[in-house]
Amino acid sequence: MDLNFYSNFPSREEVERIPFQQCRLLNNSEVICWVLTHFQNNIRYYQWYCGASPQFPLIINENMPFFISEKLDDPVNVVIVLKIEHLSYQYRDLGFVLFHLKVSNVDNISSMLKIFSTNEIPNCTQTYDFKLITHHACCSFQTFNILFTLPNKDVYSVFAYGTSWNDVHPGDKMFYSFKPINAKTDYYDTVSLLSYGEDNSEIIRNYEAQSVFHNPPFW
Repeated sequence: MDLNFYSNFPSREEVERIPFQQCRLLNNSEVICWVLTHFQNNIRYYQWYCGASPQFPLIINENMPFFISEKLDDPVNVVIVLKIEHLSYQYRDLGFVLFHLKVSNVDNISSMLKIFSTNEIPNCTQTYDFKLITHHACCSFQTFNILFTLPNKDVYSVFAYGTSWNDVHPGDKMFYSFKPINAKTDYYDTVSLLSYGEDNSEIIRNYEAQSVFHNPPFW
């Protein structure tokens, strides 16, 4: 094992000293309710697909990552992922449920982040015409990067090895993004940073995410 593998990772304390904003996880209570309603409407399918006993409830991890398309006019421009667990004798990870959405009338990444990571926009599911395009479960933890669900305090583990935290500047907004090919294969591997130019234009920098078991598909 390479003992220098983690040498480029900052400590939790070093990360906490950088005044950037994490926009990786779903925090809008209205959107969470909207997603959970769709989840409950299809819970029997998820139980069957994951081989879960109906005697024990499915538990949804509180950390729900969301991903924004690099092109907001794509047919699918947001993906929300729920990590599901099974309450049996102990919590047991089962897999993930992925929701592919089309959110309309959004012109920039900043607005999209505000919709999903804050409660600042009321009635957003109707204002922005949320549409569920497709949804499905995946049971293999090799099909989705489990590190994307890490809580904010452990965000230092999300960036890939070799990615410098010196690229994270005060005022940056960190989020997850994807290209159309990622939505087709459900292989997500990008951490993005949003900053602003002198004319208040959006500047987005993309980085590879760290992964433990996540295997890319055959393209």
